[in-house]
Amino acid sequence: MGRILLEEYDTEPWGVLKPEYVIERPEKTFPEIVVCEFSAALIQDIVAKYEAKKVARLISVGGDTTIYEMDFNHIPMAVCQVMVGAPACVGNLEELIALGARKILVCGECGVLDQTIEDAHLIIPTSAIRDEGTSYHYQPVSDEISLDPHGVEVIESVFKDKGLDYLKGKIWTTDAPYRETRDKIRRRKEQGCIAVEMECAALVAAARLRNVMFAQFVYACDNLDAKVWDQRGLTSRPISQKMRIFEIAMECAIHL
Repeated sequence: MGRILLEEYDTEPWGVLKPEYVIERPEKTFPEIVVCEFSAALIQDIVAKYEAKKVARLISVGGDTTIYEMDFNHIPMAVCQVMVGAPACVGNLEELIALGARKILVCGECGVLDQTIEDAHLIIPTSAIRDEGTSYHYQPVSDEISLDPHGVEVIESVFKDKGLDYLKGKIWTTDAPYRETRDKIRRRKEQGCIAVEMECAALVAAARLRNVMFAQFVYACDNLDAKVWDQRGLTSRPISQKMRIFEIAMECAIHL
């Protein structure tokens, strides 16, 4: 039996289409630090609170994404929404790097594979199972990929300084949320996974190829470790709680 398509890793770093072909160059220097989330409403609240200004935009047939510049603790940074799912989110990452980003932190919600992990509990991924397709275009074949130890240490240091409860561990990146079967959940738990989401492994792989600092943390949301799926805070989380978590992410980012 021949190798499967995902094992066909190409060491050529650039494709025919490059991200700089599709971005709009900002009129001034783009911030090196970028903090991203998946909630458009949250980003708009951050923009209002910190009086952030538009610095660039990512153009897509699915809708443009505005990138905003602001100061946080007197340090310039950009903030923006990124798309859900590895292919679209890595596309956003590539374009942010082409604009000038060099230190990127992403935060967002995740599903938990252990029902004892409470809603909104902070989780620092140390590695991610590569159960998606995008990462295999950026790094050679492997079952999992480790996050940059420096990013993990920075996030953990900020959490400790703030007295926050958190977990560290392996997470599961998947392309198919409606295929998180009981058997797959069991196997991922046997591999040591404590949470599931849709972007981490691919973002780590892409950032490594592009030689930029990438870090990520997630916070617990829906529970898959139950007889019946429990959405918990998935659709009801107050925006104020998301705001507090995002501000912690911004503080982490300035130390990357």
